[in-house]
Amino acid sequence: DTFGAVKDILKGSDYSTTSLHLSQFSDDQKVNMQENIDNIMYLKSLNMKSVNLINETLDNVQARDLQRAVEAQTGYNFLTGNGSNPINSKTVQQDIKGKKVANVSFTDIESDYSDTLKNTTSISLEPSIFIPLIKKLKEQNDYVVVNVDWGIPDERHVTTRQQKYAHALADAGADVIIGHNPVVQEIEKYKNTDIFYSLGNVTSENFLSKNQQGLAVQQNWNGKTSDFKLTPLRSKAGKVSKANPNKVEEKKLLNTLESDTINLKKEKGGYHYEPKK
Repeated sequence: DTFGAVKDILKGSDYSTTSLHLSQFSDDQKVNMQENIDNIMYLKSLNMKSVNLINETLDNVQARDLQRAVEAQTGYNFLTGNGSNPINSKTVQQDIKGKKVANVSFTDIESDYSDTLKNTTSISLEPSIFIPLIKKLKEQNDYVVVNVDWGIPDERHVTTRQQKYAHALADAGADVIIGHNPVVQEIEKYKNTDIFYSLGNVTSENFLSKNQQGLAVQQNWNGKTSDFKLTPLRSKAGKVSKANPNKVEEKKLLNTLESDTINLKKEKGGYHYEPKK
């Protein structure tokens, strides 16, 4: 029942994606591998259609073996994600109710906060790489979902660099951009692209972490227009629950999320997202 509070969100969605930080559970490589595979398959059982991996644990050979083991069970390209390994070049492209949906992930390895010596790089967030790739995915698919690891640990304000690259991804053809840092950042409507700079951290294995608050984003898309709902989440005692912020916490959250391009209207259990006219 770890994710029992959001079961309705996950089970009620045709397409769901999430990011998972791979963990080192012991000094035994086989144990590490199996525990991570178990976590990934658990997410699939919750109706996740793809998982973006954040890898600081497995080496290239282990990442390849993990990929093969997972996709032997799923039967398709289920993983995108971080780690200088074969997962890098992969995208997830699926037919969802007659629509073609593509998912790809990037990491800003040039960020001042990134350690380029670690196996943390997925497809590099480099315009010469992502512009042709996103354009190609858009030509082949109806909807393109982009995950971005900005390489920024605790920055609540969107940086100039983030916005520059998010806009370039949008101009290349990304329909929605889902960023992930440990803390929540603002939402922006740029041209026809919805940019969620960071959904924060839904849950953490580090029970002392203060970054155990995040967002679930639900989107209704009819092929032309979108409607979004945001649900605040928090983690406590190993369980994810829907957050019920007090007035001060709610004001702080809205100040963080709202930008010059969007408004949020409160509704039962969350907030409705509306672009400003």
